[in-house]
Amino acid sequence: MSQQNQRNRTGELSGTEEPVRIIPLGGTGEIGMNCTVYEASGKILIVDCGVNFPKEKAYGIDLIIPSFNYLVENRDKVVGLVLTHGHEDHIGAVPYLLREINPPIYAAPFALELIKRKLREHGLYEHAKLNEVTAGDELSIGPFSVEFIHVNHSIPQSCNLAVRTAAGTIVHASDFKVEWMPRDEEPIDLSRFAALGDQGVLCLLSDSTNVFEPGHGESERTVAKNLADLVKSAKGRVIVTLFASNLYRVQTLLHIAHQNGRRVLVLGRSLHQIMEIGQLLGLLNLPDDLLVIQQEDLEAYRHDQLLVLTTGSQGEPRSALTQIAMDDHPWFSILPGDYVVFSSRVIPGNQVAVDRICDHLYRRGARVFRHPQYGVHASGHACQSDQQLLISLVKPLFFVPVHGEYRHLARHAELAEELGVEEAFILENGDVLSLWEDEARRTGTVTAGRVIVDGKGLDEASGVALRDRKKLARGGIVVAWLVLDASSGEVVFGPRLLTQGVVGADPGQDLIEEAVQEALRAIQALNVASRRETAEVGEALRIAVRKVFHRRIENKPVVVPVVYEL
Repeated sequence: MSQQNQRNRTGELSGTEEPVRIIPLGGTGEIGMNCTVYEASGKILIVDCGVNFPKEKAYGIDLIIPSFNYLVENRDKVVGLVLTHGHEDHIGAVPYLLREINPPIYAAPFALELIKRKLREHGLYEHAKLNEVTAGDELSIGPFSVEFIHVNHSIPQSCNLAVRTAAGTIVHASDFKVEWMPRDEEPIDLSRFAALGDQGVLCLLSDSTNVFEPGHGESERTVAKNLADLVKSAKGRVIVTLFASNLYRVQTLLHIAHQNGRRVLVLGRSLHQIMEIGQLLGLLNLPDDLLVIQQEDLEAYRHDQLLVLTTGSQGEPRSALTQIAMDDHPWFSILPGDYVVFSSRVIPGNQVAVDRICDHLYRRGARVFRHPQYGVHASGHACQSDQQLLISLVKPLFFVPVHGEYRHLARHAELAEELGVEEAFILENGDVLSLWEDEARRTGTVTAGRVIVDGKGLDEASGVALRDRKKLARGGIVVAWLVLDASSGEVVFGPRLLTQGVVGADPGQDLIEEAVQEALRAIQALNVASRRETAEVGEALRIAVRKVFHRRIENKPVVVPVVYEL
């Protein structure tokens, strides 16, 4: 390649033969858990550090986070963590990373305030190295120069990145949409993307979430009009459920309430927190100091004077909306004729939970309004035409689709190649893509995986804890215990069986007696030496009991043997 071509692509002559490596640790082949590693000149820059939320059959798991093994193994190389915005799938795993390593963190004020609160909850705030940035800033972080570019999304102060390395410029287009006339912020900085494209971009990584949605995304202005029409038409209370982080939508609803003479009741801890941060940073304005009311004020207003904002748009089991729908909220209930508006999309995997909540709402007499039928939500992710626009402006040599399941990535890669990109790479978590000034290829893999979070506990999601929970959920549990004579190995007492969650296993049934007799026969069949070993007796007990349950009720419960010695 000529020197002139090198200069066009990178903005300067580098003369380097060392590649920059791109390694997704999360966010490829899945929706959520976004975390990407950039590696150059022996140093590592992390972009985003998010969580995934468990789907319907998660058996009590709270969160899923990326495995940080690779970062821990290379802790001395890590020079920084850059966060593109404040959504949980981009910042939720930060406290868990900081338990292992403590890199400087760079984020816009809104995301930074969310992170501060998380770190205080985890007892990590005092030692965190937090740095505030704004769109337009360009920082040197180790061998990387990182520019923050303003984009529109469904949360304030979202940025995409231009990461300059010795091999070339990489544009990291995390979550974004093209909003030509947004309500409460500036439009996406398309001119900056075009300027980068003119200077030369080695590779573009781009959000694939809405790649199957044709055309351009819905405007927030259209959503605002539809919401206003619904509120105006309601004869009673209006309950709107939405993502707590969508502060722009919250602001819209506050204005609609004010214009229609309604007071606003806020339900849900996360929504209270987001609104507090929004006011603190000057991003949320109350048109009336008395607009937001408290629980004790509720009875002072007629039903047609109330607008309720609540969390729970995804059917989360412990959310305010779920409690209301199940008639389990301590002081708020659905009344016949209430409007319930789902101003959100259903995240893949949550459809069953949301449908179930809607059933309960209908059962209690509510009218339910959902997107897309009523146009009450606009996605924060670019649809196909806007994705094509970004690719055309940036004009990358290479392309990597991110933030999507495999089918999303594959279709996005096709779009890029149709627009003239030299080559698109579909990566999976742990894949290593190495880039030189005019070449890119896969060069191996690193350790990547999923870690489940349950309360304060972490477990590598190799399947052990989750597999055990699945077994318990499917078959229930049987605790089988007995007492042995330590010298003779004879059974002194038992076996006794205690069952929990085993269908058809009422202790009064002959099933229990049959299992007891089968267990005694199995233990008596052991030789004397084996009967003196509690481990061997326990295993014989476990196998015998499980065999009877499987034969009689075609169920395989988890059998826990407990053997005491006298």
